[in-house]
Amino acid sequence: MSERTSAAELSRGGPAGEQGAFGLRLQAFRRRAGLSQEAAALRAGISTRALRDIERGRVQRPQARTLQHLAEVLELTGSELADLLAVTRTGPPRGAARPRLLILGPLALQRGRAPVPVTSPMLRRLLGLLALKHPEPSTQREITDTLWPSGPPSSHQSLIHTYVSQVRRLLDPGGPRTAPAPTVVRTPTGYLLQASRSQTDLGHFDELLAQAERLHRAPDPGAAYESLTQALRWWRGPVLADADPVLRQHPAAVVVNERRVKAVLLYADTALLLRRPEEAVPVLWSMVNTEPLHEGLHARLILTLGSCGEQAAALNVFSRLRDRLDKELGIAPSAEVRDAHLRVLRQQLPRAQHPARPRPLTPPRPARSRRSCPPWPARTSDGWDRCGTWTPSSRPTRPAAPM
Repeated sequence: MSERTSAAELSRGGPAGEQGAFGLRLQAFRRRAGLSQEAAALRAGISTRALRDIERGRVQRPQARTLQHLAEVLELTGSELADLLAVTRTGPPRGAARPRLLILGPLALQRGRAPVPVTSPMLRRLLGLLALKHPEPSTQREITDTLWPSGPPSSHQSLIHTYVSQVRRLLDPGGPRTAPAPTVVRTPTGYLLQASRSQTDLGHFDELLAQAERLHRAPDPGAAYESLTQALRWWRGPVLADADPVLRQHPAAVVVNERRVKAVLLYADTALLLRRPEEAVPVLWSMVNTEPLHEGLHARLILTLGSCGEQAAALNVFSRLRDRLDKELGIAPSAEVRDAHLRVLRQQLPRAQHPARPRPLTPPRPARSRRSCPPWPARTSDGWDRCGTWTPSSRPTRPAAPM
């Protein structure tokens, strides 16, 4: 298997287990780039030992800026960087009950630590809908419209009963268990996924977000920030990322994605309050790629970049959003975005606790040809050409970033 193929397979999940999966994927991307550990570490500004520890799985969650440096050195696309970010956040926080049903990203069903294959498109639709609506029931009409968006067959009632029975067997095949298994029960209007909140990743996320909001009002920003950090680790991508459009665009899916945006906004605000803006930058970059017209997310990205001392990058974000809003919607940026822009121009921002790095934080590359120019403005110094390509000989020396 070639190194390029290996990187692609690892990006999709590959054969690697959860333990050390991040390191194996990073190693495959490094080999694809044709770099030794020493060369990659030098260009990323970290020690060779630190990179070796990451690749061997001794460091499961590198610091955000370390990951950003490595992503730039290895020329990762936006989707490849998102995969690495997902690996660092995959899995429950310590002490949490392990969920059985995962929808904050691609749909997944687990029995203990073993994945349960759900290959039938109809079962995936039904299971995804029931999980989205949990703890509320899904009506008969919702189920019918989700399973047959073009119109149901005459036997749809009987087919729904069949699919529900098959989902029940997937959730609870029988045998010994230490806790009640999730199941599907009939209600007067449809069907309900009967499961504890700890058996779904959405349940964990909602509880942590509610806890963070209570702590934020207390106020206890430090504890709120920790709860938000744990909450966002449950996300592996957009809700039901691999589902059919009929399910991804369901009103319940839209509401869940809005809760994610709400959590990221509060996370960024709290990071700014605690003078830790550099930790929010990678999360915000990922979110503005998913929500390219969301002005609240862009305003926070502008503020966090400015607080990291990256004024040029912050102003570029504003310019790109202004042009996009004008071209696609025919409107000007909101007062919130304009205020963030002015605060950066006037340098009226709290500074990060850590000194700024010599070169700016850059957005992850979009998934496109490596020879095509990225959409952010050209760089004419620090070794970056107009297509975002870095030339080693012109890069300034930078001290190693802490892990």
